[in-house]
Amino acid sequence: LTACWARWSLMLDFTFVQPLTFLNDYFSSRVTFIFAWTGHYCKFLLALTPVAIAFELANLFLWSHGSVLGLGIILAAWGKLTLNTWSREQEYFCTLWDLKDSHKDKTQRADFTGTMLPSHVDHNIREMYYSTWKYTGRMSVSWLVNVIAIAVK
Repeated sequence: LTACWARWSLMLDFTFVQPLTFLNDYFSSRVTFIFAWTGHYCKFLLALTPVAIAFELANLFLWSHGSVLGLGIILAAWGKLTLNTWSREQEYFCTLWDLKDSHKDKTQRADFTGTMLPSHVDHNIREMYYSTWKYTGRMSVSWLVNVIAIAVK
């Protein structure tokens, strides 16, 4: 990853090329999709920057109501374009990494401890489930700590 990603010389490279296949092999598809979405979104934000600056200058010097309406329309079109291209890219990665047949992440967390119980969806499959009383206890302690932190402030 250091050879193709983590170098200071790449700070001026605006192609946003990421080693997603390496990341998928090392982390898993879930983490890789987070990196892919972030890169995709940054690419489209960078493309939107000059348009937003032009509308901001128009708002300062020319007119106020027309520039707000115009930028709103452009943002709506930008959002739709970003979503459509992300859907296409996501479909490509699902095909590339053979994730079509399963909608679940197949990685096993080594630190997860649970009990094997029949699945809530399909009783023929057994899945690991976290104990309900442990979950309730952790959530109660978490809420208690937050309430105390808010009350002290």
